[in-house]
Amino acid sequence: MLEEKNLSKEALEKFTELQNLYFENQDYLEKSKELTREILETEKLLLSNEELLEESRKKFEEGLQPIEVNVCAQLGDTHITVNDFLRLTKGDIIKP
Repeated sequence: MLEEKNLSKEALEKFTELQNLYFENQDYLEKSKELTREILETEKLLLSNEELLEESRKKFEEGLQPIEVNVCAQLGDTHITVNDFLRLTKGDIIKP
C-alpha cells in the first residue's frame, strides 16, 4: 500500500476516496449477483408453476368435452346434484 509520506494530502484523500468506491462497488456487484440468482430462481419457479397450471387446465378441459344429450322433461320441481346428473343413463327417471 502507498505510504502517506510520499503523497500529498489531496492525493491521499483521492486515493482513499477511490479505494472506498472500489470496495463499495465490489459490495454492490456481490449484492447484484445474489439478486440476479434470486430472480432467476423465482422465474424458474414461476415457469414450472405456469407449466403445471397449463397441464392441469388441459386435463380439466379434456374431461369437459361437449356432448349432445337428448332430454325429455315434464313440468315439475326437483333437485339433483351434478354428480347424479353425470351418472344418469338412458331411461332414468328423476322424481320430485
